[in-house]
Amino acid sequence: MKNQRSYLLLMLLFSIGIFHQVCFAQGTIFLNKYKRPIKDVTKYEPRYFQTTEESKSNIRVAKTYNLDSVLVQEKVEYLGKKGNVLQYSLKDFDQNSRAVIRVYRVDNSSKSTVDSVFHSNGILAALKRTANWQLVEEKRWDNSGNPLDLGLFREASIVGGPEAWDNFLASNLNYPSEARSDRAEGMVYLAFQLDEEGRISEIEVMNPEDVHPALANEALRVMKKYQKNFSPKVENGNPVKTEMYLPIRFKL
Repeated sequence: MKNQRSYLLLMLLFSIGIFHQVCFAQGTIFLNKYKRPIKDVTKYEPRYFQTTEESKSNIRVAKTYNLDSVLVQEKVEYLGKKGNVLQYSLKDFDQNSRAVIRVYRVDNSSKSTVDSVFHSNGILAALKRTANWQLVEEKRWDNSGNPLDLGLFREASIVGGPEAWDNFLASNLNYPSEARSDRAEGMVYLAFQLDEEGRISEIEVMNPEDVHPALANEALRVMKKYQKNFSPKVENGNPVKTEMYLPIRFKL
């Protein structure tokens, strides 16, 4: 199985190499399961690859594919004269039906966003709008287009809010001596599963190649210690399993 996977990866690299020759200003990278860039594909297993192309009209398009070359995400950025991102849109596609399941639009100049999520039949399931980065509108619908009570939905959250989390980190997070000696800093992004009772499992570092190993290990240690302190996600009045992401910053 390992040899077969290596062969498939080699063929994909070869195909991308040929594809690369005929595309102007385009780059290709491999991504892990969290769609984070991979530098060493022999150490970390690729789950996706991404191609990026920037036009002369300051539009940058990044397309993410699974290893079967099925498009799963497309990001279109509109750049300013200095290369800064003025606006962008992000589309997520279902890997099986290939239908659009989410569209997220951001306008940095007006500090506004529009987040649209769709049912599998294409009907709008949820809509969120922000202005000045503050929520101004939120609506939900069932798969027939009937409006739903927002009180039946709740995102997973830390019990006690951000203040409780900050207090926990202040009392439990240590700066590893090895990382301190190396003057290593950075943000460790963690992913974990949350069950219907708010219990944590399957904690992983999303960006292992971007941070010092000692910082990654310390973030994992602290997260494992923070058990049963989450409120579960609620859908239609029922607690459900969900995946959560949480950053831990280390700065000297």
